[in-house]
Amino acid sequence: MPAPSVSVQAKQGTNQDVRDQIVLEHLSLVKAIAVRVHENLPVNVDLDDLIHAGVLGLFDAVTKYDATKNVTFQAYAKHRIKARFSTACGNWTGPLATFANVRSRSIPLLATSP
Repeated sequence: MPAPSVSVQAKQGTNQDVRDQIVLEHLSLVKAIAVRVHENLPVNVDLDDLIHAGVLGLFDAVTKYDATKNVTFQAYAKHRIKARFSTACGNWTGPLATFANVRSRSIPLLATSP
């Protein structure tokens, strides 16, 4: 497999530099949203984990943002960050979700047993 040309590598490097700059400029947005969301979550959810998920959402927003949709980047980024929070919080439910799954599967079994 041939290696990419130097011009392709330079173009990719520039895109990453721009992406990184945008992410750095909007880190305060991630932290502000994370602090607000963290207030309504259980104590066992760590703020740093929430911020990490938000940064991943911000990276996602930078790569998927389409300026032709007439939406500001900040509004789009807020949506992507909050979506990443909800995905991460769904993964943090732990034993409670497991209990709910076991219970929902066993109730129909109890109803059908003689």
